[in-house]
Amino acid sequence: MPSYRCAYCHKKLEEQLQPHCPHCGRVMLLPKNAYPKKQQKRRHNRQDEDDATIAVPHFRPGKNPAILGGIILVFILLGSLITTQLQTTQDITAQQDDPIARAWREVDALTEALHRFHEDTGRFPTEKEGLVALVQNPGVEGWDGHYVNIIHPDPWRTPYRYTITAETPEVRSAGPDQTFGTEADIYK
Repeated sequence: MPSYRCAYCHKKLEEQLQPHCPHCGRVMLLPKNAYPKKQQKRRHNRQDEDDATIAVPHFRPGKNPAILGGIILVFILLGSLITTQLQTTQDITAQQDDPIARAWREVDALTEALHRFHEDTGRFPTEKEGLVALVQNPGVEGWDGHYVNIIHPDPWRTPYRYTITAETPEVRSAGPDQTFGTEADIYK
């Protein structure tokens, strides 16, 4: 009978083979020919320790239900995470593509910047100074800008209109019809 070595500690196994190593205690899967058949007696050939064969470790992929369940759970979590991320990205893209929603966001941002200008300087920009006063200092004491980085035209390429009446500022977009004073105007 050939001699065997443990796949883990590499020590020589005893004559009576067991499913675990007597030295390190690890479980191994031994070759079928490692055990003598009960009906036949085999000759026992002694081999040197150097010629000993290494036993194959006991490993059966997919047989442990805890590991298999864990792998399935990981795939489910990854799938739900990817699906959620794709939906969020699609929602953001849809919002960015809608010109009316973009105009409302820009009007809100400009109005908020005007109120910050008012908090710092004690007044709103004059109509002559316009929205440019949010980007460049018009020479006003207390100006602590830039309140916005750049002022783009509205999504229909019409400049925003700034007016001030009775200390109330108004920022207006001409809207999709590109004409001020119609129902399509977007203002706050």
